[in-house]
Amino acid sequence: GNLTSAAMLVSSNVGRAAGPSTDDLGRSPHGKTFTNSIGMKLTLIPAGDFFMGSSESVEQILKAFPGEYPGEGFQSEHPRRRVTISKPFYMGTCEVTIGEFRKFIEAAGYRTDAELGKVANSPTEAASQADNHIWSSPADANFTDLHPVAHISWNDAVAFCDWLSKTEAKTYRLPTQAEWEYACRAGTTTRYWSGDDPETLADVANVPNRYYLARHGEQHRFRFEYFTGNPQGKRKGWQGVDCEPGGSFEFGTVPSVSGGKPVWGGRTVSPGSSVQKQGTVRITNAARDSRSVLYLRLDGTRIEVPGGTTKTITPLPSKWWVDKEDGFDGLAPVASFRPNPFGLYDMHGNVWEWCGDGYDAHAYEKQSRIDPVGPADASEYAIRGGCFL
Repeated sequence: GNLTSAAMLVSSNVGRAAGPSTDDLGRSPHGKTFTNSIGMKLTLIPAGDFFMGSSESVEQILKAFPGEYPGEGFQSEHPRRRVTISKPFYMGTCEVTIGEFRKFIEAAGYRTDAELGKVANSPTEAASQADNHIWSSPADANFTDLHPVAHISWNDAVAFCDWLSKTEAKTYRLPTQAEWEYACRAGTTTRYWSGDDPETLADVANVPNRYYLARHGEQHRFRFEYFTGNPQGKRKGWQGVDCEPGGSFEFGTVPSVSGGKPVWGGRTVSPGSSVQKQGTVRITNAARDSRSVLYLRLDGTRIEVPGGTTKTITPLPSKWWVDKEDGFDGLAPVASFRPNPFGLYDMHGNVWEWCGDGYDAHAYEKQSRIDPVGPADASEYAIRGGCFL
């Protein structure tokens, strides 16, 4: 997840930070931008109204993106409604960098949840545990202090903001979902702030692209969702899966990512040497009880796979890249792409960004329309922005 700055709001896989609020700073003596004590640049976001949420139905998304799954995350973006951000705030101009986060680590003597081996509520926690990746080494590549920090839990992100607040005697915090979306849209009403066409992301966001394909080969991935009717394997809603053509998805007792006791769940298996009809995916439900049904959802269709059976499906391929080459094979240094109209970089792509409020799938139906905030006692926290790690 990431941090965001302004209140001050901070962003990065800490996210983006919200930095000192204009209440802290009087009549915004820093002007439209300023740089804080650790070299983090913040941008003033004006108060205003915007339409929060999606104007597109599930059916429209499926038509625009064949093979994609809108999922519960998409459903929760309805109903679209007008929201007011009543006060201006400062937002991190960029995602929090490795270099900025290092200053916190060294000054506070802090150890992240990933370093402590905790199962943190982080969108990159699995990679952290399986590959020993932590904030200072986010993936198998050379990264600099100008890259966004990753493998940061929500707890880590809050600790970073708390440290900044104490250090500077100003309020730093993570942005709310409403503040984040308002800052991202920056007065636009399209699917992305750059437009409705995914290809418009090529100049403004670090997302999978032709450069990546040239290095790793052009692959189509099938995307679907699943959950199981077995109480032992019951999950929180639908789980998303990417599977290569010719590969398999196996559900049952699978190895733990940490190498410990096997767990009940699902895993994808690459095609390997298995001979299978081109463009298909084999789905196996290894549960011994035939009543332990595995439910799949793809291309708007629901499929049931009883325990102890296997089905072969032919989902629609998903195009998951943009056609332009940008020279990045994964994470990019912050501010490598064009900023949005508010002057914020990487609001789409690069790394996920943590929000300060809890996630509620039905929040849009019941929240206030003035400075809405998600539940404080939620079991999960919201993330925004997309990731290419």
